[in-house]
Amino acid sequence: MLNVVRELMPELPMTAANLNVMPDMAQTFQIESVPCLLVKRPDGYVEKLYRFGSVPELLERLRSPRLWRGKQTP
Repeated sequence: MLNVVRELMPELPMTAANLNVMPDMAQTFQIESVPCLLVKRPDGYVEKLYRFGSVPELLERLRSPRLWRGKQTP
């Protein structure tokens, strides 16, 4: 699914990590389950997305201006 998103959004830098060999990363970002997509916003806040749904749903979320604004309160 993320390979399709990479093709459709080449301007969005992406990388992958295997948390089995990087447990410190899981602890640092308090990752609760996998898969987990971390999105670092311009304000430095890291948004965690656990449910990807379909490719169109993921694209909609990644293109949403709300995702890229400042930290929101729950």
